[in-house]
Amino acid sequence: MNNVARFTYEEWVGARCMHWEKQIKKAIRAGNCPIDFEYIVKLVLDKKVFLFDNFESFAIVEVNSYGGQHPFINVFIAGGNFDKLHELERDQVVPFAKQIGASKLTMLARKGFKERLPSHGWKQPMMYFEKEIV
Repeated sequence: MNNVARFTYEEWVGARCMHWEKQIKKAIRAGNCPIDFEYIVKLVLDKKVFLFDNFESFAIVEVNSYGGQHPFINVFIAGGNFDKLHELERDQVVPFAKQIGASKLTMLARKGFKERLPSHGWKQPMMYFEKEIV
């Protein structure tokens, strides 16, 4: 008899999201994200975004495509141990991207990432600006 525990997708997503709830909420606050934790969980449950995790880091990604071009993966929330995040990218996100024919990964990141990401193959092709609407 197989003693491996079996979980539904919803149970797994719920458990992993609850594990990362503090980090996800921190990322939402840091990025002034206009959505909340519960909405992100709903997006993952509805498979509109995808959660990858290796128990020491996580990434929530979305698949985008514009004008019939190859799809690309946008990492819209990530957290945990930085070195383990790179492993997560290499071992899970990139294989997923290749499987769906994605041509690149994109991400908006905090300023501190500017020093760390280039050593992992990331480039900064443009600048991000914002303006408050008053």
